[in-house]
Amino acid sequence: MTTEQITLVAAIASAIGALAAAVATVILARLTSRYVRLTSNLVEETRATRAPEVVVDLEFVEILPRLMIANRGATPAYDVRIRVVERNVAWKQSKDDSRITDLAPIKRGVSFLPPGRTMRYTVYTIDLQKTLEADAALEFEVSYRDEQRREFRREYSIEFAAFNYMLIEGSQKPHEVVADAIRRAADQLKREPRFMMNPTRACPVCCERILAAARKCRYCLEPVEPLPPKATGEPAA
Repeated sequence: MTTEQITLVAAIASAIGALAAAVATVILARLTSRYVRLTSNLVEETRATRAPEVVVDLEFVEILPRLMIANRGATPAYDVRIRVVERNVAWKQSKDDSRITDLAPIKRGVSFLPPGRTMRYTVYTIDLQKTLEADAALEFEVSYRDEQRREFRREYSIEFAAFNYMLIEGSQKPHEVVADAIRRAADQLKREPRFMMNPTRACPVCCERILAAARKCRYCLEPVEPLPPKATGEPAA
């Protein structure tokens, strides 16, 4: 081969090598970009599975409505705030029982809600018969943060019409409900006679009856300050 031919072959080989390198670079860049997207999606999915999930629902126990606030996620929820919007909900006139907007989690929020925790509050003041006859609903706007201070927002709408026939078919007669409640109260007093001898008070968080000297509510498991001896009627030690 002549010198010119050798030079031409070398130039062609160099061009082919440069082209192959360019193609490889483009392919590698695309593969890298795809890998980054897949990794990012995987990270987001992992975060989502580890995120708290605060839900609000209304359940019925023997035709008595009970508000439920729960964290169904895998990590704690912080600074839980709940805003309630009522639509055609009928309320009974009662000085002793609270409406939903008067409950502590609604008024003051919940600073810490661990995973798996469920808080329940019986709402005696809902006039269920009138509420079921109307186009009534409760709408909840829930906001909370996770351990990284990321903010989450959820909206829940509870329409009472969905419970109408379920309550009619599954509810007991009023006298049966009262009789069952009396039996359960008697059984509880037999199992825990200390409640008959020791003073009690309402839990400041869930409003259930607990011992006045209790430091932790046995229903919602929240820590509470024990009342002083003067407030409980017990002699000071």
